[in-house]
Amino acid sequence: MGHGTGPEQVVALQSIDTMNTLVSDTDLRPRLNPLIPEIVDVLCELIKRVQDPTFFEFLRDFVKYFAVALNDKILPLL
Repeated sequence: MGHGTGPEQVVALQSIDTMNTLVSDTDLRPRLNPLIPEIVDVLCELIKRVQDPTFFEFLRDFVKYFAVALNDKILPLL
């Protein structure tokens, strides 16, 4: 998925915005901890296809907020 203004790009940007909201919410963050392995698996697949800078900003924040919970899962993200 590259840069564009088609429906896929709109959905991708909205999804990134939603993910940002989820990981930055201090009340929701603890609920996501048990899902870290599955989330990382999905993010690793997305890294191969998504080229939008906003997605990589989200990844930076995700790693920042979940650094302790990521443990050995941080390497595939980097």
